[in-house]
Amino acid sequence: MNALNFPIGVKIFDVNDGAAQISFNPTDVNFVSALYDLFAECAERYETDKDKKFENNTAFFEYVRQRDAEVSDGVDRLFGEGAAAAVFQGHSAHAMAEGLPLWTNFFLAVIDTVPEEMSKQIRASKPRVEKYLKKYHR
Repeated sequence: MNALNFPIGVKIFDVNDGAAQISFNPTDVNFVSALYDLFAECAERYETDKDKKFENNTAFFEYVRQRDAEVSDGVDRLFGEGAAAAVFQGHSAHAMAEGLPLWTNFFLAVIDTVPEEMSKQIRASKPRVEKYLKKYHR
């Protein structure tokens, strides 16, 4: 059987010095759209939760576990089963670091890869396209 093989742009990223690995194509509009949607959902819930009052610590802890599960489910949908556990390394996705929840820091780190990779791919495409235009354009 004949086969066609072509690059699909998926990149592997080490997370936090190799504590985890994730892979995705930073130029894939479907992926980026799903990432932005998940980020917006989590941000909306986070804003809503800021004013939420709890009867006691137990109720608060249970609520945060529920929110962590929602974030983890979204991360696993985007990056594959078990990705959230690897990325957050047993920490709550709502734990804070540098003033933001871990889930926010993670999503922003992923989002930051998009413009750089998009620019790189656009720069790389021009010489390749010109080569084929020169060869086949009459």
